[in-house]
Amino acid sequence: MRPVLTTATCACSVLLGVTGALQGQRTELRLAGILWPAGRTVAHHDPVGGTVPTWAEATSTLRGAELVARGPGAGIMIRYSDGGFGAGAGDLSSGNVRSLEGVLLGGPRQFSIQAGYVRYSYVGLFEDGSESLFKGGVQSWVPLGPSGLTVHFAGAVRLRWGEEDPSGERLNLVGWDASTGVLYQAPRGLPFFIMFGYELTRHKPLPTSLPEPTLDGLETREELRGVFVRLGVRYVK
Repeated sequence: MRPVLTTATCACSVLLGVTGALQGQRTELRLAGILWPAGRTVAHHDPVGGTVPTWAEATSTLRGAELVARGPGAGIMIRYSDGGFGAGAGDLSSGNVRSLEGVLLGGPRQFSIQAGYVRYSYVGLFEDGSESLFKGGVQSWVPLGPSGLTVHFAGAVRLRWGEEDPSGERLNLVGWDASTGVLYQAPRGLPFFIMFGYELTRHKPLPTSLPEPTLDGLETREELRGVFVRLGVRYVK
C-alpha cells in the first residue's frame, strides 16, 4: 500500500505543479527571421569504391523564418530554412539544404514537450532527395525577472518511419538536434526582440541517387552547427 500511496502523492504533486505553472502563463505570438551561419560536415564512403569514409566540410548562411503561437498549456511552432553550401566546391558537403518543421507544444513554457513533423531536402554532388521525419523532445523558456532576458534550451530526436530504410526497420532513430540561446526584448513594452544562440543538428540522410547506400557498415552522416541570430516581433498578453 505504501508504494501506491507514494506514487499517487508524487503524481498529484507533479499535476499541481503543472497546473500552478499554467495559471501564470500568458498568450504569446512570435514571428522572427533567422540567420544561421552554419558549418556542414558530411561523411560517406568513397564514391569511387574505396573502403575509407570520405569527409568534407563547407560553410554557408542558412536563412529562414519562424512562427510561434501559444497559449496557456499548448502551442504550435512552424519554421523554414534553406541555404547552399560550398557552391562549386565539388565535394560531399557542397549542395543545398532545406528544412520545414511543424511542431506542437504542450505544457508550460518553463518546460514543455514538443512533437511534430520535419520535411528535409538535400541536393548535393553525390546524393539528393527528400524525406519525412518525426520529431519529439523537450524545450524550455525561462524569463530572468524584469531584465527582458529569457534563457532557452531545446533538444529532440528525429525518427524515420517506413520500409524505405536500408536496415529494414520501420521506425529508426536517424538523428537529433539541440539548441540553446538568450532572447532579449526591451521591458518597455516594445514588441521587437533579438536572440543569439547555438544550434547543432546531426542526421543520417537516406541516399536516393547512390547505387550502394552503405559500404562495410559505413553510412552517410551529416552535421549542421553554428551560432544563429533571430530578429523579429513578439507579443505577450
